[in-house]
Amino acid sequence: AFHLAVSALADPPRFASKMEATTLADQIIAVDSPDLGGLLRMQEELLTQLGEANRELRLLNEHAAENLAHASARYAMHIQTVVRLTADLTRAYTRIRQLKQRLLARFPQAAEQAA
Repeated sequence: AFHLAVSALADPPRFASKMEATTLADQIIAVDSPDLGGLLRMQEELLTQLGEANRELRLLNEHAAENLAHASARYAMHIQTVVRLTADLTRAYTRIRQLKQRLLARFPQAAEQAA
C-alpha cells in the first residue's frame, strides 16, 4: 500500500469521478503512522549496518593492501635470489661438463675403465 501511495503522489492520475479520487485518498491515509515509523526505523538500521559493513570492508582492503606490499617486496627479494642461484648452478654445470670433456680427451683409457 505504501509503494502505491508514493507512486500515486509522484504522478497523480486523472480521475473520472470524485469517488475514485476519494478512494485513492483513503488508501493514502490508510498507511498508518506505526507501520511507516517501523519501516523508517528498519531502513535506518539497515543503513547503519551497511555503513558498518562498508567501514569493515574498507579496513580489510587497507590491511590486504599493506600485506600485499610487504609480501611483494619479500617475493621480489626471493625471486632475485632464485635467479642468482640458477645462474650460479648453470655456470657450475657448464664448468663440470667442460672439465669432463677435457678429462675424456686427455685420459680416454681411464674413461673406458670407469665405465
